[in-house]
Amino acid sequence: GIRDGIVRLVGSEMCIRDRVGTELATLTTHLAINELSPDIVISTGTAGGFSATGSDIGSIIVSSGNFVYHDHHIPMAGFAESGIGNYPSIDVSAVVRDLGFHSGVISSGSSLRKTTEDVAVLQQTGAQAKDMESAAVAGVCMLHHTPCFAVRSITNLVDEDNSSEHEFIGNFDQAVVCLTQAMVAIINYLPNKSIAELAIEIE
Repeated sequence: GIRDGIVRLVGSEMCIRDRVGTELATLTTHLAINELSPDIVISTGTAGGFSATGSDIGSIIVSSGNFVYHDHHIPMAGFAESGIGNYPSIDVSAVVRDLGFHSGVISSGSSLRKTTEDVAVLQQTGAQAKDMESAAVAGVCMLHHTPCFAVRSITNLVDEDNSSEHEFIGNFDQAVVCLTQAMVAIINYLPNKSIAELAIEIE
């Protein structure tokens, strides 16, 4: 079965806010896997969503398919694809079905703001959520051969005419409440299940 484990990164004296972004996500994931040897890693937090795919504020998106980057623009042959990443998420379709969540590709980048180039990649990859950590976590998990998936609560809608930062601040509390409820449900769902049992069995 899946062992219980909680990892918390405590900020240094130079940091008075929660640390966000791909750099710290990479380091924290590497240290946590080395220290705890977890059966599974779950990247949780908030994200931007897309009204065109049915997301609303507080919607829960669970990763499926691959994690990608939307801001690694390397316009050279052979490098463009590697910049996007395509790191695997394990199949947790049974979790999504049984707990009533949405699922889709989660894309990561290093900025809350959206650019025309980033939006183009998000559309190209069919991303359902835009965050700042999940692809970094998944990339480290792939190198360590550790299964992972992500759970994100929507704070802002990327495909609407708005300010992402203003929406994020205004909707953060609501999104966190929804995320907390989702994670309690997932944590209660996981014990005594194998990784294979998290996916819908295909007959």
